[in-house]
Amino acid sequence: MSLLSSIIEVGDLKGICYDFEDVGDILNMHEHTEENIHISIVSRGSFIAKGIGWEIPLILGRIYDWKPYQAHEFIAVEPNSRVINIQKNIKIKERK
Repeated sequence: MSLLSSIIEVGDLKGICYDFEDVGDILNMHEHTEENIHISIVSRGSFIAKGIGWEIPLILGRIYDWKPYQAHEFIAVEPNSRVINIQKNIKIKERK
């Protein structure tokens, strides 16, 4: 099993790209505060997301909007799957 990650910084956007090489690779259960909550975009393959008392499929091309303190984990159901997490609470500088 192999999970690779890389930091994303594009202008004011920040996030992490996770590559899951094998079926069953997992990003373990975790949660975020209001300060570091994110959206997830499946850019390759597919996943099952699990939380406490729930489970949903994550489908290619869809955007998933997580709430603060919503525990979740991602499990790859296809080889070479990729999910991109983009932080939501980025304060964009005021332009003059």
